Amino acid sequence: DESHIASISGNNLKYTDAKGKNVSESLSGYTFIYNGKYMPAASLSDFADGGSYPLRNGYIELVKSSSLKIAKITSYDVWVVNSYDRTNEKIYFKYNKTYNGEKYYIFPAKSSDIPDIYLAGKKIEYSALSLTAYDVINVLFSPEKADGNPVRKMFITKGAKSGKVTAKTDDYREVEIAGNTLYLTRDYEEYTPSGSDEQKAPFELDETYNYYLDYTGQIAAVKYSEATSGTYKYGYLIDVAKSQKDTTYSARLITQEGKDSKYALKSTVKIDGNKVKDSSAREVLVSAAEGITANYNNAIDNAAASDELYGADKLNDACAQPIRYALSGSTIETIDTVAEGAGGSSDSFSYDVTLAGGKTTVNSTTSFKNPSQTFGASSSTKVFYVPVNRSDTNSYSVLTNTKAFTNKGTKYIEAFNIDSSTTNKNAGMIVLYAKADPSLVFNGSSKYMLVTKILHDSDTTSFEGYVGNAKTTTTVKVSEDKFTTAISEVVGSTEYDSIDFDEIEKGDIIRYITDGSGEIIAIRMMYDASSPIQKEPVSTHAEALKNRNFGTTSQTNFYFKYGMPLELSTDSNTFILTSFTTDDSADESELTNSAYGLSFSKSSANVYEINSKGEVTVLETLDSVYDWSSGAPSRIIVISSYQSTSAANAARTIYLIND
Repeated sequence: DESHIASISGNNLKYTDAKGKNVSESLSGYTFIYNGKYMPAASLSDFADGGSYPLRNGYIELVKSSSLKIAKITSYDVWVVNSYDRTNEKIYFKYNKTYNGEKYYIFPAKSSDIPDIYLAGKKIEYSALSLTAYDVINVLFSPEKADGNPVRKMFITKGAKSGKVTAKTDDYREVEIAGNTLYLTRDYEEYTPSGSDEQKAPFELDETYNYYLDYTGQIAAVKYSEATSGTYKYGYLIDVAKSQKDTTYSARLITQEGKDSKYALKSTVKIDGNKVKDSSAREVLVSAAEGITANYNNAIDNAAASDELYGADKLNDACAQPIRYALSGSTIETIDTVAEGAGGSSDSFSYDVTLAGGKTTVNSTTSFKNPSQTFGASSSTKVFYVPVNRSDTNSYSVLTNTKAFTNKGTKYIEAFNIDSSTTNKNAGMIVLYAKADPSLVFNGSSKYMLVTKILHDSDTTSFEGYVGNAKTTTTVKVSEDKFTTAISEVVGSTEYDSIDFDEIEKGDIIRYITDGSGEIIAIRMMYDASSPIQKEPVSTHAEALKNRNFGTTSQTNFYFKYGMPLELSTDSNTFILTSFTTDDSADESELTNSAYGLSFSKSSANVYEINSKGEVTVLETLDSVYDWSSGAPSRIIVISSYQSTSAANAARTIYLIND
């Protein structure tokens, strides 16, 4: 076997026989047959590395008698399939394998030139050929210039095997898996990885691998990333420290689900493809973080005020950085950083430095430019908001691209694992640094609550009430160390600030947004029960209340309409409100009364009635809104509805304030 050949020098062949004995033999005077063809002028040196027909994967058979000396050489080229284009008759290769300078093999147009194809040792028709990723093909072609009919054969091997590495040699050509000695094809050794699932396995002891054998029983390919670490996740590493209770080292990180979590490190953890003792992990990770920190700080030094870095300050948290990691149970066994790992880029957490250290133009929620390169985001992209103080774990959040980039403009962004095969070159992970973008908060997905109870404990406040269309009571928590009043929203030309959580009272209607852990970080007051802002009746049947529109032209946003019922039709489920149509700053003399029509569907809207004690009753109809006997209204009404301002606008949530 080629793997047993120690050297070819001139006509001298050195190899190890089946008993492990070193043998040296001269092939002077031998006749050579190569891949089925007689080679009259050949010598052994033609089949050495650098020769005309180098022996790659295969074997030499020596036949001797008193009158004959024949060396029969069988040499395969080994291809690992990436895909098979049946229509265009092309086999595309994994890794950077090429054939005649191309990363694919195209079958000859002439049917008689198509190779003989064998599957599991049996010849099959070309029309029956079916190939999928990681199928292995051993190709045996005779020299093109050889006399007679050419020999063209393909031997296909399908299926993965799995096993734990129990021994290996220093040069990696020989590996013991589950006690069985296997050799790597020469092609495997010479492949250059080019993708996340195409890495060359380092074959670490005691690790399990999924591998693919060629026709001769040698390892041709390995699914390294899937074999060693299961499913990878993105995270933002905060720190690595030793537990005070025992000797365990743990990593604290923000997960892609937005949770502040701690995971124990494996005693020997793999960082960027290299095995590292858990006690040395922090030192290695601090070194890896230096590039990220330097790029960010460089951006701060060179940023103009118009760069809108939101008051960012330099980063100085030694260990904090974006990572890709994998768990074994509840223990971290693999961490990939942006630093180059074993085998160059084998850790497959890529970071294009041309996208680092500068501002990014946000063209839409899916399109970005930094500074001249474009990339994208999709619903599967994980967007990590990272505060200036990266040890401030309460201020992290993980957002969707639609929440994080509601408004266009300039932001400071770093993108990781950009997939060039997608149309928009979508990033797997995006880091948004510094203070949160004000525009991302009160959008169409933020929730409304009618507050019915306020609970306090040592460090948090919880609001209990009715949320959205749900006829159930929901409790959400707001933590003082997370809450910010700095987030605001601009509607038209007017800016509305959020309020502090300690201003909320029973009976208020609030709009709020939560972070990744589900805790409130900002609140908008929609109806203030302590200050309804009413005025004297302007007609027999109506009393007016302040009106304000919260929303944009987006169908997902809502308008709130405040007013008193002017007309009500229980047959058609419609009513007309009278309300002021002006902003907060208008003088009372400038206020004008106007009618506003809404329709109501019992199947799609909920009606909540709130009394002076903050008690809530869920109503099924609007019959109690209007006092028909006295000809007067009996409730203040607050409406949340879709964005249309037409009379046919359908009310989704109706609050009746019994004042």
